[in-house]
Amino acid sequence: MKHYLPSLTLFILAVALSFYAYPYMPDQMAVHFRFDGTPDGFMAKFWALATAPLFMLLLMAAALLVPVNPSDARTLSARTLVRETSIGLLFGAHIAIILYAVGYEFDMAKYVTILMGIVFLILGNYMPRFQPSRYIGIRTPWTLASEENWRRTHRTAGKIWFIGGLLMLACLLLPEGTTAFGFLFVLIAVMGLTLAVTFYHSRGRA
Repeated sequence: MKHYLPSLTLFILAVALSFYAYPYMPDQMAVHFRFDGTPDGFMAKFWALATAPLFMLLLMAAALLVPVNPSDARTLSARTLVRETSIGLLFGAHIAIILYAVGYEFDMAKYVTILMGIVFLILGNYMPRFQPSRYIGIRTPWTLASEENWRRTHRTAGKIWFIGGLLMLACLLLPEGTTAFGFLFVLIAVMGLTLAVTFYHSRGRA
């Protein structure tokens, strides 16, 4: 259970923050934003404050329900990393919508770009160590059919994701109002290159 301590800590903090913030929140809270930072999606405050903690709980429950061999340290470590990174991202989003609701002004596009840039740096750094799995990693017909394809794909994709994370953070230097478009361009490029890499390695094996 020690693997769940960071995730559980963030979950408890998110729940505590929701209870504390509830009386101060407007009846409708912004939960989705356009590229320019303008809110275009709202939820009742109960659900706005409950959504992130509920997803955190679901992620932890899913990890418990999906079996993994305790002796397979690398797979266990990879799954822990993905879970904690996902929960950390949810916690960051949870804080953002609460701060926005109380009137704290900040560029939501830049905030999301920072969060995602950090996530891509973390996953890119760790991705070469992912072991073949149907639950974690780049799961395509080619990677699942060949351990060699899996290894080569994740080794190359790790570099792509890490560089992508750096480029996402570099988007913060773009002219005002263009950060979101830069982020989206990098995201699409990383996803496209990742798919191309696994296909390329499958052709090489043939």
